[in-house]
Amino acid sequence: MKSWLTCLIATIFLVCNPAGAQEANPTGEEAISGPGKTSAPDISEIAASHGPVVVELFSSQACVFCPAADRFFADLVRSPDLIGLACHVNYFDVRDGSLARDFCSERQSDYMTLLRAGPNYTPQIVVNGMVEAVGYRHEGISAALREGSGFPVLPLVIQKGAEPGTLLVSFPSAFAVPASSEQKSPPATEFTLWLARYDNTHDVTIAEGSHRGKQMTYANIVSELEPLEPWDGVERHRTFSSGLRARHKGLAVLVQDPKTGRIVAAGKYERRGPPNPLTVKN
Repeated sequence: MKSWLTCLIATIFLVCNPAGAQEANPTGEEAISGPGKTSAPDISEIAASHGPVVVELFSSQACVFCPAADRFFADLVRSPDLIGLACHVNYFDVRDGSLARDFCSERQSDYMTLLRAGPNYTPQIVVNGMVEAVGYRHEGISAALREGSGFPVLPLVIQKGAEPGTLLVSFPSAFAVPASSEQKSPPATEFTLWLARYDNTHDVTIAEGSHRGKQMTYANIVSELEPLEPWDGVERHRTFSSGLRARHKGLAVLVQDPKTGRIVAAGKYERRGPPNPLTVKN
């Protein structure tokens, strides 16, 4: 009871880890860049044999431990073989200039139910829909990336469609998805499709809370998430409206098993040319 009370009080000002214990490191910097830490696995090496890697970061501007996670995530998304989606939650956030979206909190809650990972917390990463870890612990992130590779993801080919503003998505057969060592059951017969649009980098000066005055650059912030028509797992092509606007860097299409949360196929489409940063002062 005392542990949960401590966690409740701490979340008002800081953040709790999944066990409800307040971290001793107030910035989380050493957890990412400190000496003696295990190096992150090579994303391109994983993708060569297991398909693209999907990393979702649940973060918040008000979270004491999130800046280190956001910076590490920004480094990860430089890999062309990684699909990175940063989702800012609404339950632990700044009042002004918020990047949070209700759907981010809902998506994280769905993962917590499927993964049986306990109450929501920030920062948190989820790899391939199946493995979660504290988002600023270097060793835990590296372990999650390696473990997540045990749930291979089929690549989706996304290219411009025949009509302006459309994209053609080529779906492989979902029944070709290799079974993982932990999940030997056959794939679902109907899959959930998500289209996530993410922004150009947000350059932010935080004006309140423990990070007041801190300059932050946020990468791949998901500003729109919409469900598409379910997919039956049969190889086919589909055309979608991209819905991309000036603020968007690109989009990702995720194919998920609704029973487990496993991402069985994924692809991304990004605009070419220099980024157009969004400068925000909270």
